[in-house]
Order: sequence, then C-alpha cells, then structure tokens
Amino acid sequence: MDEPRDDPRLRAEVRLAVDRVNHGLSRAEQVKTFRILPRELTEVDGELTPTLKVIRAVVAVHFAADIDDLYRGHAGARPADPVAGPAATANPSDGPRPGSRTPR
Repeated sequence: MDEPRDDPRLRAEVRLAVDRVNHGLSRAEQVKTFRILPRELTEVDGELTPTLKVIRAVVAVHFAADIDDLYRGHAGARPADPVAGPAATANPSDGPRPGSRTPR
C-alpha cells in the first residue's frame, strides 16, 4: 500500500462517518461517493486561507483528476468549474450552448 488513502481501514472509517451523516439527510442531500485526497490541504499550496478556510477554486484545480473521477459515469452530473465557469466543463462536441455568443 503506497498511500494512506489506499488503506482499507481508513476508507472504512471515513465510510462509517459519511453513513452517520447521511442518516439524517434526504436522499438528494446525501453523500453518495467520496474520495480521500492523497495529501492534506495546505496554506502553502494556496488551498487554505490563514484562518484554514478551504479555497475551493484552488482545490478544484489541484485535484481536478480526483474530482473528475467522482463524476465519471454520471452523465451531466459534473458541476460547473468554479474557476473557469460553466463553459469550461461543457462537452465541445455538444456545439454552442443556447444563449452563448459566438466569437467574431
């Protein structure tokens, strides 16, 4: 086992905590899948403020592959990219979005 996030005991412990929280939530509000990140978020890497609040836009960029893996198989479920906006996550083969302007 190379990374702590691959430890089945850690995953089971996190799953138990998620299940406890989900118990009091409606189906729509429940956490259905999760990912344990390969490292802690840090202020040095720009992911936390000095008061330890998460800077979501930076985390979304740094862990984009992990986030994409969460949504794989859930067509249309990927939320808009908090940094680049909704157009960044649109499928280019879908053509222009309704109401979008074409560059001149």
